[in-house]
Amino acid sequence: MKLLTYKHKDTQKIGILKGDAIIDIETLGFKHNSTFPQSMLELIDQGPEILKKLEETLKTSSENVIAASSIPTNEVTLLAPIPKPRKNIIGIGLNYTEHVAESARTLDTSNELPQKPVIFSKPPTAVTATGTNIILNPKLTQQLDWEVELAVVIGKG
Repeated sequence: MKLLTYKHKDTQKIGILKGDAIIDIETLGFKHNSTFPQSMLELIDQGPEILKKLEETLKTSSENVIAASSIPTNEVTLLAPIPKPRKNIIGIGLNYTEHVAESARTLDTSNELPQKPVIFSKPPTAVTATGTNIILNPKLTQQLDWEVELAVVIGKG
């Protein structure tokens, strides 16, 4: 089950990706006389039990209910999974050799893996969705770095 956050008709929602469509969790719940969280943070707050309930609801849904709860992906804007985290995001930089080599080539940095972890923090306002613009403020940042990111939610901030 691939969960995502998206915007449809100026409303932020969470859904389940299924092929070229997104199953709107709120609509799915409504069709089953049930309620589900309205945001990814609410979903995380409710713990693994809500995921089990969501999976069971999905399993027992008819194709008609799935179709009535779905929106084509080309009609929505995908957002970051958690568009506004509650706290800063803690990151570990230069933690694999390919990125160190890439950084050395493009950013004029060392080609060696750091001896100690490079730990950094990003404020919740730094979160953005794929394909959106990143604003470079020269008063705050001299250069931008890019890489694939993996986020793991540990606990409930």
